[in-house]
Amino acid sequence: MTLEIVGKAFDVTDALKAHAEKATGKLSKLKVDLSYNHLSLKKDGANYVSEYEIHTNLGQFFGRGSDTDCYLSITDAATKVFEQVKKRLDKLQDPSA
Repeated sequence: MTLEIVGKAFDVTDALKAHAEKATGKLSKLKVDLSYNHLSLKKDGANYVSEYEIHTNLGQFFGRGSDTDCYLSITDAATKVFEQVKKRLDKLQDPSA
């Protein structure tokens, strides 16, 4: 599913879009079915806040990243979601863990 990127109070450049797609693209390695794939970017004072939300066949996952560098906030949010999905998959494969 295509990543939907929304910038609140600032324009999302092509470079930011490319970085966001690369950062969230590692989810495809986990082979989950995405029905909702949304990244919201906003400026909060000196920080950029990225909120990444997905809906999959395993449930809903949400990650938030905040940093003075917009690229790092995107990476942080995407990493948090990736780790949540991976943890859920690992738990389903080995329920005793």
